[in-house]
Amino acid sequence: MRSNRTAAGFGIAATAMLLAVLGFALLQGGVMFAGAATNTITGTVNVPLTCALDISNTAISFGTVLPGSSAPTTNVIVLSDTIGNTNANAVVYGVDWTGSPSGTMGVSNTLWAKTSGGPGTALGYTTGVDTGIVVPTGASTNDIYFGLNVPAGQTAAVYTQTITLEVTC
Repeated sequence: MRSNRTAAGFGIAATAMLLAVLGFALLQGGVMFAGAATNTITGTVNVPLTCALDISNTAISFGTVLPGSSAPTTNVIVLSDTIGNTNANAVVYGVDWTGSPSGTMGVSNTLWAKTSGGPGTALGYTTGVDTGIVVPTGASTNDIYFGLNVPAGQTAAVYTQTITLEVTC
């Protein structure tokens, strides 16, 4: 009678069964052997252009200005962008002055300039005007200066105005 045993003592049927299980495991993606496998993953991210505006202060005092007189464009606001990744362009606009106890003064009486004492440009209403002033990123700064013309005959009062500074990237 013939023996169904191999030299290692396993039967031929058992050896075939073991090979079938190993083959099925390999087909199913199982790892049945020692060794190294390498896979790669590709990541993507979109980092958009960003710009911001930091200003040195939020108040300007022109002091006392007589009717028919001017305050020169020497009141400085320092502009910087410490968090953006691209330079920005400063945009400026405002609203009319409101007096207390009464009175108004037009927005265009406020002047802005790129240089201290420079010729001022009249401030406009709520449509921003690109000043041409670049607000750099990082530690660098740039300045915008404000002045004021008080019309002759202006009503005596303490006036306030809101000036808005924005940036575009």
